[in-house]
Amino acid sequence: FFQAEDGIRDVERSRGLGDVYKRQLLYQKEIWVGIISVFLGIAMWEVTKRLRQADISVPFIPLFFGGQAMIWLTWPWGTAGSLGAFGATVVVCMIWRLLSQGLGSQPVNYLRDVAITVFVAAWIPLFASFGALLVYPENGAEQVFCLMLGVTFSDIGGYAAGVLFGKHPMAPAISPKTVSYTHLRAHETSLHLVCRLLLEKTGMGRERERAQDSR
Repeated sequence: FFQAEDGIRDVERSRGLGDVYKRQLLYQKEIWVGIISVFLGIAMWEVTKRLRQADISVPFIPLFFGGQAMIWLTWPWGTAGSLGAFGATVVVCMIWRLLSQGLGSQPVNYLRDVAITVFVAAWIPLFASFGALLVYPENGAEQVFCLMLGVTFSDIGGYAAGVLFGKHPMAPAISPKTVSYTHLRAHETSLHLVCRLLLEKTGMGRERERAQDSR
């Protein structure tokens, strides 16, 4: 996919579709980081809104800005920037929740809300920063593409299997048809198959390069 149809491997001269995609991520990596940051904000808003409906107080403002810091600080400082921003976000959220009901009143359900806040901070922005870190190495375009393939086919396989073959619902109140044990297993199987195919493709590509170098 990442090699042009005419066999040209030079990024500047190649005309293949995969190389067009690769060139965009090679020279404009901030585009990928920006895409992650936009959808991260949407996900944070959706999750915190649902938690508030269950009377769980999760501070959206520090989570949002802390999440953006986790994503964008991977650019200059890599993993250290993401982990540092995560730690700072947790501390700010703890103080924010402690003072959210005023200085004169004792916080209610503080430990529960802080524990869920830390979980959300790790679940959404910290894990999303791992996706941002993929684009920075020399082969970052290939890594991001593989990530997108794995997520896409895992979701498609899981949904199709859940609708067609799912008989044992895991959460009937949320999704009576698609979320089943079959659906979960299909997620894993689809992801495994895609990863195996990508690994085989990578191995074949490396063997081809070795053969060309030996000549």
